[in-house]
Amino acid sequence: MGLDSQPLAGVFVLLVEDDAGNSASLAPFLEYAGALVRAFTPATAPAMIAHVRADAVVVAVADELASATIRTLRAADPGVPVIAVGAPDVASAVRAAGADEIVSRPLNANVLGETIWRVAYGRMPTRRTRPCILVAEDHDDSREMLTMVLRDYEVVLAADGDEAIAQFQRHRPDVVILDVLMPVTDGIEAILAIRRLAPEARIIAVSAGWSTWANSRKDAPDLLTEARQLGADVTLRKPLEPRLVLEAVQGLLAR
Repeated sequence: MGLDSQPLAGVFVLLVEDDAGNSASLAPFLEYAGALVRAFTPATAPAMIAHVRADAVVVAVADELASATIRTLRAADPGVPVIAVGAPDVASAVRAAGADEIVSRPLNANVLGETIWRVAYGRMPTRRTRPCILVAEDHDDSREMLTMVLRDYEVVLAADGDEAIAQFQRHRPDVVILDVLMPVTDGIEAILAIRRLAPEARIIAVSAGWSTWANSRKDAPDLLTEARQLGADVTLRKPLEPRLVLEAVQGLLAR
């Protein structure tokens, strides 16, 4: 993750094409640009788009019939960015169907990558020069402390579980540090969601507390044990020691 030479490093793309295994597949171009790709056919993509939280949808356009696919995708998720890839002569039809942008063949991986990023995020990609750490913590003092401890890294912040998931999708950080007890969506659910998005994600769970149901059961595991069982790579108990935080981050980055 986070390769500077790849404009789509860590971006999650839902690819729609008739035959993902054919020689003209867009998957190799997207993967070369650094994207995480899941491919579906036009028949299956509309049903999946509501369940797969993609950063962008790329549709391989062979002719104007692809306009129907784009309309169906737009109806299923009006907010997702849609980029069509095909010949210039179908551009007007696919734009009318709802495509945000069209990239013409013959394809250039960098042009495709930068177009996807611009449409999805409204700007050109920034080149990552340092590892990115996502800190998901609902207490201001804890966020400030971790930001200071991690000052040699690029730090992205979130204040609840939902924001943590959204920031993970947006930035694809190299390491995630999250508090297990957070509002809206708690840290356990956030871990599960991040693992579904990226099984290779590196996650540090932190907590000082016990789960509500564990308080009534002496044999019940605490939150950090739950977090470890459900996907955290490392667990740290609060109050956090800066040295241990740095050792955990450095250890995961070295993997």
